[in-house]
Amino acid sequence: MNQISSKDFQFLSGHTARETYAPKGHFRCFVEGVKCSHCLQKIESAFWDHPEVQNVRMDMGRSILNFQVSSKASLPELAKTVENLGFPTTPLKVDQDQEQAQKQASRRSLYKIGVAGVAAGNIMLLSVSLYSGADQSEFRNYFEWVSALLFLPVFFYSALPFYKVAWSDLSQRQISIDLPIVMALIGGTLLSFYHLVFTRGDIYFDSLAVLVFLLLSSRHFLSELQKKFLNPKYLQSFLSTSQALVKTPTGWKSRPIEELQAGDIVQLVPGKQLPADGQLLSEGGFLNSSVLTGESLPEKVGPRQSVFAGTLWISDPVSMQVQKTGDATRMGQVFQQMEKELMSKTPLLTLTDQVAKYFTMAILTISAVFLTSYIWVDSEEAIRRSLALIILACPCALALATPFAQSLALMRSAKLGAIIKNAAVLEALFQVKNIVFDKTGTLTTGQLQLTSIGQNLMTQNDEKALVALESLSHHPVAYCLVEYFQDKISPQHLPKVHASHPLKSGGLRGEVEGHQYSARKSTTQNLNNYGTSVDFYKDEKLIAQFQFADEIRESSRETCQSLERMGFSVHLLTGDLSAPSQHVAQALKISESRVYSSCSPEQKQQVISSLSHTMMVGDGVNDSVALAAADVGISVHGSMKNSLAASDIYLTHAGVQLIPDLLLLAKETRKVIKRNLFISVTYNISFGILALMGYVNPLVAAILMPLSSLTVMTSTVWGTSRLRTLDKSKKTKNNRGITNKQRKFSQVIVS
Repeated sequence: MNQISSKDFQFLSGHTARETYAPKGHFRCFVEGVKCSHCLQKIESAFWDHPEVQNVRMDMGRSILNFQVSSKASLPELAKTVENLGFPTTPLKVDQDQEQAQKQASRRSLYKIGVAGVAAGNIMLLSVSLYSGADQSEFRNYFEWVSALLFLPVFFYSALPFYKVAWSDLSQRQISIDLPIVMALIGGTLLSFYHLVFTRGDIYFDSLAVLVFLLLSSRHFLSELQKKFLNPKYLQSFLSTSQALVKTPTGWKSRPIEELQAGDIVQLVPGKQLPADGQLLSEGGFLNSSVLTGESLPEKVGPRQSVFAGTLWISDPVSMQVQKTGDATRMGQVFQQMEKELMSKTPLLTLTDQVAKYFTMAILTISAVFLTSYIWVDSEEAIRRSLALIILACPCALALATPFAQSLALMRSAKLGAIIKNAAVLEALFQVKNIVFDKTGTLTTGQLQLTSIGQNLMTQNDEKALVALESLSHHPVAYCLVEYFQDKISPQHLPKVHASHPLKSGGLRGEVEGHQYSARKSTTQNLNNYGTSVDFYKDEKLIAQFQFADEIRESSRETCQSLERMGFSVHLLTGDLSAPSQHVAQALKISESRVYSSCSPEQKQQVISSLSHTMMVGDGVNDSVALAAADVGISVHGSMKNSLAASDIYLTHAGVQLIPDLLLLAKETRKVIKRNLFISVTYNISFGILALMGYVNPLVAAILMPLSSLTVMTSTVWGTSRLRTLDKSKKTKNNRGITNKQRKFSQVIVS
């Protein structure tokens, strides 16, 4: 490869440098100028066959290139390779944030913009004088030479990034989207100096200076948007906590969680997620750790016990000392694993890149053909029109249209409460026709509810004995019974249970105040033909029979009806028996022919495989085989890490109410991308034709070219306004606050 960089990376050599910059083989570099998927592919493909590079991944949002390398890899060589591709590179130390490198890169970009802007402004003032009549005076030659001198800093300094990228691509026999810009700059500059020295023809210093200024300005603007919208940090936006109460010498102060540091004392507030990993300092309490563990029941934690960011505090306020923040937290590590897949190429993105490449080649070919054929008619006009066409030919907007819209959609989904693995899932969502739901824990709450009490002969003492006995069990039935009676029986007045032991047939036995009590799985048929029955005995006499059922979520009814109205086929696929499955299907108005009950994991996979364009919604662990077999798998229960290993989307909130919104999001994203591509192609072709016809001169072309990118950006932001409406409408509905059941449960156990 041709060496185009003189930057010295030898400071990366040596054992000490490797420990500082690449511990455990993880090497990071801040890379400037990565503006589209073409740049991404260009960088990553440079290391595909490198024997010492095990993995390379570009984080476009933070402009960080991540390497996983062997102990024999040459760090200077890796950095030099990226630099030679035309992208300024800054290696990062293990504990160094990219923020400082970003500020320096932004400062360098603004310097180039400033130089180009000052030069373009002054050249335009001189050009106005020439257009106003000075071209017929003795000052014409003087003004033109001053314009040339003012343009030199633009040509040799401000436009330097374009030359580097174009030359790097040419050295690899590739067509860069910066090539038309470089051709216009070099061709226009040479032609202008030729006219200045040898003839009195037109000069284009004003057009070229404005072109460089507008291009640099628009790319700087796009870079800032890229930091915001392509930054995988948006994954954490589903966490409702953005501020933390921190203890200071003057009292408790609210502070953004990004500013928390190890050692800070923060207050945990009921109904709020923990802002960081830490250790409890005061009394204990209860956490909902389902996002990490998958366990929906509250978990009891005590003083000096470790607690983790993202979990939900459901007890009275307590103090915690921060130990880890941001990416160092347990949740942050999960996010980092997920980030590796975010920027993977999708079929649509690959197609867009190919279209942009061929579009550039076509425009350059048309420009060359027009120049050679029309130069015999009017050489001045042939050069002017060809130059205007080349300026307009940069397909930046075309290359930007797809990744920007997809990234914005991924960010919206995270705010809704749905973590999508990558943009390819969005494309798969658009193709879905059949939606298959698991039953337990998906369409139902997954938690038994006490529906009725039959043959009730219990006295108040018997009820106390029942609660005391069931308080010793962790079975879901026991939790239901304790919750049901807690309003009428104070925990302080519960009798003591002696000689308690579980029963082989299911249930619990124990002695209370001289009587033998037992709660057993019923041997008689459940009255409703679905659910579970439990018999309660006193001295071997049946005194009550409790009926339990798994309650259908209210959101399930609304969701299934919405999906049917949207034209999707809704199916029920469960391992449960036929009777409870049909009961749920009837309640949700799912056709009996679309109900598959008593299915093993292998049978579930077969059902999914028999359908086309499927989405499977279920438990991330128990339904992993079916989720993997579907075109799109959605996990609604379990830990985030384990669920995303088996599925494509993880819902951070209980229930399935987000499913219609995800399908709508995919549809709207597809619509935005198609509109953006149409705008970009139509924009360039229309003004390209006008340029060939002589209606667009190089100066106007310099103004119009970056406007195409801004038009696409505006279209994308406007087009996703419906998604922002979804954000607001779901904010209250999906609030991860304390449920009444969690509050009651924690009160009973504490008591």
